[in-house]
Amino acid sequence: MTQHVMSAIVLPSSGTFARASLAVAVSCALLLPMSAWSAGSIEKLSFTPLPGGDVDVSIRLDGPSDPQIFSTDNPARIALDFADTTLNTSERAVNVGTGATKAITAVEAGGRSRVVIDLFRASSYKTRMEGNTLVVRVGNGFAGAQARSAGPSVSSPAQAQLAQAAGNLTVKNIDFRRGKQGEGRIILDFSGDGAGAELKTEGNKLVVDVYNARLPANLAQRLDVVDFATPVQSIDVRSKANGARLEITAVGDYEQLAYQAGSQFVI
Repeated sequence: MTQHVMSAIVLPSSGTFARASLAVAVSCALLLPMSAWSAGSIEKLSFTPLPGGDVDVSIRLDGPSDPQIFSTDNPARIALDFADTTLNTSERAVNVGTGATKAITAVEAGGRSRVVIDLFRASSYKTRMEGNTLVVRVGNGFAGAQARSAGPSVSSPAQAQLAQAAGNLTVKNIDFRRGKQGEGRIILDFSGDGAGAELKTEGNKLVVDVYNARLPANLAQRLDVVDFATPVQSIDVRSKANGARLEITAVGDYEQLAYQAGSQFVI
């Protein structure tokens, strides 16, 4: 059949026989299985920690794709189904342990592939394509969970989740170091993965809110770090409901960056 199709394609375009042969060629082409030209593959799984506990999960493909995506709260996970797609990567399980994101796994069956993002807690997410890479930005799972009103507090499922998680995690240590270029580094060590922390600016101070890790009494203190000769002057650490707050006083022109990796949050 292949030889007949090729001979039909090279015949002159005029004449009854040419038109009939071309019709045969088109018919044969339409009978080819769809996978002959549309099958894709997943080439690589990776992730990038972001400030505030967000995570970018990257799924590199051999071409653009539009998977079916759904999420569940119990168990907390995000699943992406890729039709007519194979796995072309040996690394099919990636541990993350950052923010709300626990791990990434990929499986293949029946000509379809599924990528599952396992979460410590339910979280929002957004997707975007960057070339042939599908990026899933997973939130920290605590956005909007804290009440910002000065009025009476109202219990909610999100706050109940915070309280439950706070019973499992603690702040183990808060360390300050001076970097090689004179930068100040504040390192929060937690008792395990999955702590929710967020860096923001309030007035002339930098504030770190820890949402679900209890602060031991011995760590609630003021750290005077002027002698380190960095932009950071002091760090005030105090406990708050279901977590902790750090207020950082810094001077001069500076830029701030925060990232979370495993059981550490670094500013």
